[in-house]
Amino acid sequence: MGRPPKHDTPPAQFDAGWLNKLDGRRELARSMKARRQAIANDLGGLEQLSTSKRILIDRALFLLHQIEIMEQHLVEKGTADVGKWGYAINTLAGLLGKLGLERESKEITLHELMAARSVDK
Repeated sequence: MGRPPKHDTPPAQFDAGWLNKLDGRRELARSMKARRQAIANDLGGLEQLSTSKRILIDRALFLLHQIEIMEQHLVEKGTADVGKWGYAINTLAGLLGKLGLERESKEITLHELMAARSVDK
């Protein structure tokens, strides 16, 4: 039994693990994973995040993709469901607020700092 097929786009409805099911060769998957990493870095690093925060990040990214689809539709077709868009923006803001809007510093050991400095040289 082989691996399940990878998808080109996110599912129409949220599915836990949706980001890992995207085809990593596609720009969308790379972009979404980079965004996830950027958010995690802002919160002190992926390894520092609780399971709850990881869940919220994946939901926020899914919602962000849906918002971008709505905005693209507005650009291409000139119409959009402004109520749905506004609700999505407010929901996204709530998720991001729960995660934290300020950058968190990441604690590192002296050994990690020295190892990073030796790589930079």
